Amino acid sequence: MNPFGVTLGAITEICRITIFIRDIIADGRAYDPDRQGIRDKLEHELLFMESFRELFFDNDGALMRYDRLPTNLRRDVDVTLNALKKTLAEYGMLAARHGFLDLENDGQAVKTATNDEALISLRERIKSKLIDLKKKNIDWALFGKGEMLKTLSEYSEWAERLRQTMSLMLLTLTAFGDTTLRDFADSKRAMDMGLQEVAQRQILAHSGPPEDFKALDGLIVEVSETPNTSSIRLARYEDEWGAAREVVVEYRTYDSALAYATEVNSPDLAEMKTPTRNLAWLLCSASFTQGPDGDVTAISNRPGISTLQCLGYLDQPEHYQTIFLYQLPRLRNLGIGSSIITLHDLINGGTVGAQAPRPTSKPSLGNRFSLAHTLASAVLNIHSSGWVHKNIWSRGVVVFPSSTSTPGSESEQHLVPYLTGWGLARPVLGSTDLATNTEAEPNFYRHPSRQGQPKSSFTAEHDIYALGVVLLEIALWRTIGSVFKKQIDKATVEGRLPPPEMVRKALLDRARADVPREMGEGYAKAVERCLNGDFGVDKDGDERTGLPVAVREMVVEVIARGMKL
Repeated sequence: MNPFGVTLGAITEICRITIFIRDIIADGRAYDPDRQGIRDKLEHELLFMESFRELFFDNDGALMRYDRLPTNLRRDVDVTLNALKKTLAEYGMLAARHGFLDLENDGQAVKTATNDEALISLRERIKSKLIDLKKKNIDWALFGKGEMLKTLSEYSEWAERLRQTMSLMLLTLTAFGDTTLRDFADSKRAMDMGLQEVAQRQILAHSGPPEDFKALDGLIVEVSETPNTSSIRLARYEDEWGAAREVVVEYRTYDSALAYATEVNSPDLAEMKTPTRNLAWLLCSASFTQGPDGDVTAISNRPGISTLQCLGYLDQPEHYQTIFLYQLPRLRNLGIGSSIITLHDLINGGTVGAQAPRPTSKPSLGNRFSLAHTLASAVLNIHSSGWVHKNIWSRGVVVFPSSTSTPGSESEQHLVPYLTGWGLARPVLGSTDLATNTEAEPNFYRHPSRQGQPKSSFTAEHDIYALGVVLLEIALWRTIGSVFKKQIDKATVEGRLPPPEMVRKALLDRARADVPREMGEGYAKAVERCLNGDFGVDKDGDERTGLPVAVREMVVEVIARGMKL
């Protein structure tokens, strides 16, 4: 007996109800001129649901098998599909009342419909029944524009959760049945399901750059005089063919060992630069969805990562630095004379170099929730791709106004954050370095086991801790450097970092005391969980799927609820 039989029945019912709604609203009497757009959205979600069913439940060479999936993922699929059924419950009752879900009359072929022929047959029967339905009086209020848009919004949220779960499913194995992950990544099915980029990122995490991948040969010919305190700038880059373009650049100074090896022309120089080359290749080769106009707020139907697309890197040994080049988001009125603003700068109100930076006026509550949700979702999707970021802090988050923002004051613009400053990102199960870092402020963003001299290899939990610190900054609208200025100054003067657990306790105290009144109890608890690592995941498999599922439920979805306030 298929232990997933109940879920298979649920997804089959969801597909039928979706077809029913889609075909009902195609009736001109029942709908306004916007019906086509809503019908297209339903068609899009239906395509995903049907593809998911075929992929997951096909007994003749299924990509994934029930008994090979971690328990937490099986449970999550059940929860998500049941929630989708609840969202469509009223439409389901209406469809059943008029015979659209009458399995007894549809025959055995439709009871087990898992192929295109059966689905086409089902659609033809539905069309026939629709002709009869037009002659009857039904509750057309369910199909009004407002009610339909509300249902679609909830439908899309649950479908997105299912996509997220599927990206974690892909992490569980390198091959599923007779189909490899690479085959899946190249398939139309992966594209239809919005999982092509996720699969490709997972493949990249376990492969290295080709031999011909090298540093760029062009030049930075102009750099903006941006007032930020980070290493990120707007610049004009001219390639070896003389073609110029505006880019975002990130300066990375050589560490002391690499600088010394460069001075003495060490034979190990190329090997020491390998991690930087690998990171550049990974970021150049991966696809990061930013929506149709370069705006991450437009992301839909796929687990996206809010980061800038890397174009390559310049190695400048004469200046003891590497420069990463990133593609500009397609935003309005952004030129070389504009400034790049980090989240850190934004919170500090641009008071660069001031002895006592003062917080600027807070953006709207909705804007802060949106900033937090985009960053939390990005971190979740990084981990779902099998990566870790390794360097999350507010100085490494650049902020642009959305391309859909209306003219007005900065505080009224919708703000879009982009993660940069990747700390030599690598696969979750890859090797790591344990280099010492004694600079005070960055250590406040690091997990206690990674402060100063790291005591353990880097894990996803360490990224989540750093995310919690940034979420705290967004809630308070104060930077860590401002909140703990006295402690950071003392550590800098003494050359000695505060005890790591004391740093964590100080952050938790702020989260518990100040965040509830700023962002609510739910957000405060999410921050606390990030800092404490309190996700109820004591044991996790090699694929580390338990933690992302818990983070999505206890952090990402909690923040998403705040966006609706």
